[in-house]
Amino acid sequence: FSALGCRDGARYVFARNRVQLRRENPTPGCFMFDLEGSVRLDEQERVFARIENMFDREACIRVSHLTDYAPLSGRNVMIEIRWAY
Repeated sequence: FSALGCRDGARYVFARNRVQLRRENPTPGCFMFDLEGSVRLDEQERVFARIENMFDREACIRVSHLTDYAPLSGRNVMIEIRWAY
C-alpha cells in the first residue's frame, strides 16, 4: 500500500465579456489551483488534506445572474481523517 499520496489540479474560469442584461457585469477569467495530499498512518487510518483555490482568486460562474452577489468560494482548506473497520 502507498503511505503518501499527492495530487494537484488547475481549472480555468472563463471570462464573461458579452453581457445581455443591464444588471450583469463582465467578469475576468482566471486560473484556480488546487492541491491535495494524504498520508496512511496504518492499515486502518489515513489523513487527507486539501486546499482549493490556493491563491484565493475571485471568480464567478459565467452564466449566473448572481455574479456580483455570489462569486465562487475563495480559498478552502479541508482536513479529513478516515478509519476503515
